[in-house]
Amino acid sequence: MRALQRGLQWGATLNSATFHIAAVSLLLMVLTCAGLVLVRYGLGLSSIAVQEAVMYLHALVLSLGLAGAWQRDGHVRIDIFYRNWSAQQRRRLNRVGTLLLAVPFAIFVLWSCFDYVQVAWQRQESSAEPGGLAWLWLLKTLMLVFPVQLLLAALWVGWGGDGTARTEETSR
Repeated sequence: MRALQRGLQWGATLNSATFHIAAVSLLLMVLTCAGLVLVRYGLGLSSIAVQEAVMYLHALVLSLGLAGAWQRDGHVRIDIFYRNWSAQQRRRLNRVGTLLLAVPFAIFVLWSCFDYVQVAWQRQESSAEPGGLAWLWLLKTLMLVFPVQLLLAALWVGWGGDGTARTEETSR
């Protein structure tokens, strides 16, 4: 049981670190997109590789940031009833939601994307566009990273943490 708790803590720490990577990726995405627009309309130049870089950064933001946001209780929730419930009722609802929704979803995404990502790695897929980026296989790998992180966050929120989707880091 102690090993499981340590594993969940490790997963929560990993999700927190990748959440910071997502934050930096968001800043880079905004700056790159703004620069792309300025160069395109100011100088009349365009680059497929830079446009794809914006897409890659967007994928990083979403896939690496979602699990961290959930773990920090930063996700969207309609809390008409939830906000008035006791901590024990919230914990119970979070566990039920985790078991019935998050875990099956993450397992389904892992199962359905595995072959797709495996083929991308075997072919070392790159962009179909002339002048595009050569790392499409690496981008597709995020389709497996995301559900693994979601599972780690789900287990931490449901059983490793206090059950209210907050880690010790968020209380600092």
